[in-house]
Amino acid sequence: NWGKNKDPRLFSFSTRPWSKHPCEEPYVYFFNNVVMNTANNVSWSEYMLHRNNHTGCSWKVESPEKISRVEVYKIPNPHKWDQAPRRDCCRVLPTEKEGTMVIDVGECEEGEIIAPQIHNYNSSAANATRYL
Repeated sequence: NWGKNKDPRLFSFSTRPWSKHPCEEPYVYFFNNVVMNTANNVSWSEYMLHRNNHTGCSWKVESPEKISRVEVYKIPNPHKWDQAPRRDCCRVLPTEKEGTMVIDVGECEEGEIIAPQIHNYNSSAANATRYL
């Protein structure tokens, strides 16, 4: 924990041991851009994949290298720190943009869980992109 409060339940980070095997190195995305659309009060941020040496690696799922760009949309809530619980949920949205993952960050809705989900990133569900 990086805060003065040493309660491990608050703002803890889940980390994994560093591996020397190139196929076990994490994929790293660097912040590239941010825009605030004041017309609809939506922030948009973009992250680009830093090219690592993952050539020759095999995966049990599709190669993570197919995602070279991540777009994140969020409607800011200036009163979030005054509310409890202070957590948001992420939704992977369908997109036709090649090599791009689109994420909506917002208040958790009924039935959403705070856990990893498996998604088809190129799904063509109708009209799920309310910001694009």
